[in-house]
Amino acid sequence: MFRHGVIFFLLVVIFFTSKSETLIQHGRLKVSDLNPHYLQFEDGTPFFWLGDTGWDLFLRLSREGAIWYIDQRKSQGFNIIQAVLISEFEGVKIPNYNDLPFIDGDPEKPLVTSGNDINSDEAYDYRDHIDYLVNYAEKQGITLNC
Repeated sequence: MFRHGVIFFLLVVIFFTSKSETLIQHGRLKVSDLNPHYLQFEDGTPFFWLGDTGWDLFLRLSREGAIWYIDQRKSQGFNIIQAVLISEFEGVKIPNYNDLPFIDGDPEKPLVTSGNDINSDEAYDYRDHIDYLVNYAEKQGITLNC
């Protein structure tokens, strides 16, 4: 049972791993052909997962705070930041950038605005904040594992 859970976790990670410059160069991540305890790129290049857990990165940090955090982890040699998109408690009740992810906390009613202008409260919503940070991290060579 434990092994199936680990394999499922790795498959989820591999599926959701962003396509940073390294991934474009070496292909997608996969479980090693030689040892299922390791990861490698499709071309056989080994991948060493050095991650940090910034669980509330999207929920609690401003854009500037999140950029500082990503830059710090980059300077420390991290290549993965694990975060949650929506926290199970405060994540549906406390807004970031004046927006919540859902209308009335209902996951079947996403709160989405038209546009994604960073300087406009009407156009910049919670998902735009996530997109901005994912794209920024990719440019820094960091994968956000959500």
